[in-house]
Amino acid sequence: MFFMSARQIPDALRLLERAIECDPRYGPALAWAAVCRLRLCVDGWSEDPEADNRKDADYARRSLQVAGDDPGIFALSAQPTLRRVGDGEPAPQIDTMVFKTL
Repeated sequence: MFFMSARQIPDALRLLERAIECDPRYGPALAWAAVCRLRLCVDGWSEDPEADNRKDADYARRSLQVAGDDPGIFALSAQPTLRRVGDGEPAPQIDTMVFKTL
């Protein structure tokens, strides 16, 4: 998934969240939704940064829970997860994420 513009993120996010509604354990949709929520905040497009931060953390956590051995999910979830480590939050799955993407 490649975003040409930050204006496309809300549309992509709506579609991803529809996919998550259909299958709450669909790892790629959870991971991409986490990235989209992160981008909304980082790019200054979020109408509610606190809510988007909570949602991207939830999506990233859930994607890691269902990732299995999927390196794509680990790589995508790394952005939102590592962002929180800098804010003092623990990231217990970082070592797993790194080793499974190698």
